[in-house]
Amino acid sequence: MNQKIIIMLQQLVTLEQTQGNRFKARAYQKALDNIRAYSEPIVSSEEALKIEGVGKSIATKIGELLEKGSIEKLKTLEKADKKLLRAIERLTAVGGIGEKMATRLYADHNISSVVTLRKKLKEDPTLLTASQQLNLKHHTDLQKRIPRESITLLHQQIKAEVVACEAVGSYRRGADDSGDVDFLIKPQHQLSWKTVCVKLTSMKLFVGVLSRKTQNDVSNADSLRQNTA
Repeated sequence: MNQKIIIMLQQLVTLEQTQGNRFKARAYQKALDNIRAYSEPIVSSEEALKIEGVGKSIATKIGELLEKGSIEKLKTLEKADKKLLRAIERLTAVGGIGEKMATRLYADHNISSVVTLRKKLKEDPTLLTASQQLNLKHHTDLQKRIPRESITLLHQQIKAEVVACEAVGSYRRGADDSGDVDFLIKPQHQLSWKTVCVKLTSMKLFVGVLSRKTQNDVSNADSLRQNTA
């Protein structure tokens, strides 16, 4: 019963949630739950208003649906949703930016692309963390594929100059190129990881740390996987 109304409210809940409008989504959800439990067919907006959780705004939408078979609000939200999804796709291509962060950047700052993000960041550096800013700075380079020959050269250089090093990931599987390079590194002669980083920086191999994962404390770790730009 009242299936068209239920479907409409479900769509409104989903679209408002996607765009981060929690309070609107919650209001639609409350009306939806109560209409599902309503045992009589709803034939007008006036009748809808009698149901708990259905305010004037939702009742008007129900009246519009009953009269026209669709509502303008859904069409508007669907258009906005498509724009949001495109923005999320573009922004999450930057390392360290997830869907929630991308949604917030779009909703709060009207940022829908990497180009716009760079412009806005100049105005407000607090938009991103230091790690996210580093990812953004090197975003274009990080999208490029790395030839196997370049990885081999880098591997040999690190192994010869600094530490015991093994190239793993897609390189070890024999790929012709890679999206990134995975090295398993073990400092020699009890060198601290900090000392290794200083050495790699002096060799211009280290630009900065994007993320770090260790088994123990960094200075005492037996092995470390390090992702760098």
